[in-house]
Amino acid sequence: MKINKTLAFFLILAMSASSALAQVTVSGTVVDNNDSPIPGVNVVIQGTTEGVQTDFDGNFSIATIQRPPIVLVFSYIGAQSKLITIKENEILYVRMEEEIKVLEEIYVVGDDAKAGEFPWTVSLKKYGNKRKIWCGGVVIGSRWLLSCAHCFQDRDNLGNVTSWLGKKDIFVSFGNINHKKGRTVGIEKIFYPEGKQAYSAESGENDIVLIKLKKAIIKERNSVKRIRVVSDIELQNSYLTDKITAVGWGSTKTEPAPLILKKTTFPLKSFEECRKEPSMGKSLKSNMICFGDEPVNIFCPGDSGNGVFYNNTGAFKLIGLITSGSKCINDYSNNKRYSTLTSVLPYKPWIDKKMTQ
Repeated sequence: MKINKTLAFFLILAMSASSALAQVTVSGTVVDNNDSPIPGVNVVIQGTTEGVQTDFDGNFSIATIQRPPIVLVFSYIGAQSKLITIKENEILYVRMEEEIKVLEEIYVVGDDAKAGEFPWTVSLKKYGNKRKIWCGGVVIGSRWLLSCAHCFQDRDNLGNVTSWLGKKDIFVSFGNINHKKGRTVGIEKIFYPEGKQAYSAESGENDIVLIKLKKAIIKERNSVKRIRVVSDIELQNSYLTDKITAVGWGSTKTEPAPLILKKTTFPLKSFEECRKEPSMGKSLKSNMICFGDEPVNIFCPGDSGNGVFYNNTGAFKLIGLITSGSKCINDYSNNKRYSTLTSVLPYKPWIDKKMTQ
């Protein structure tokens, strides 16, 4: 009889433990006022770091061993945050309400690029999600691109690097301002700067990679579809104009995931002037350039790796690669910082050497 009581006690204890560890799974779709899916919405369990982002179709799924009721927080730039209490496994249909004031403060509304206007601009995508922009790139040779080193990192919700992506993970779409209609090509090799110019994931310094493609995407002598790097004099002159052009497929005020390449113009800020901004401080490195006429975010996810160009003689020249802005997902802590570029000119000797080896 005592044995049975003991056994019953442990069975009850085991059932309690099993109940405590039972998962609650919530999935669903997030849409805007027009019932169009919103990619990139943050879905986080309140009071924790557990969270996910909606995919290209606005879908999400999150599982937790937190005891219900739990509160899910839905947040997205330009929309009012929404809190939903969950008591059991559920499938949700979440509609985000627009918050105009936030959109006007943070987003830059780019104009659609014209067909053939920036033929050296390409998009980088993951093989697992061919419809979504991962990063951008710039054609500098028949089989050569420049992009950002951080585009080849996978990170968790806390921003920690979990793995490095390689040629089996990323491919290139080219030849069309609509990134879904471009032709595709694989990557043969990715080169990272070495020595003193080695990339630092912690500081963001030397955020550049040289990419060799599996096959040529332009003819060797076609100078129209590849971009040349500014000279030192041209770089200095670029600080004197307010019409520096940036392009990208990043989120805009009206399109969270634009299909058509966007363009916008802003001035550059000198290193000294940008360094004076308290929010920049020591994070600004000598190979970085600040972009914008005030310390507020301009670039969003999807813009990284795309080019910023100077045009004084009727021909665009490459100044740098878009490296940082804001996460553009209610990341208000980063909105008082200038967006930055990695200046390409300091890496030109390394680029030329690799391309001729």
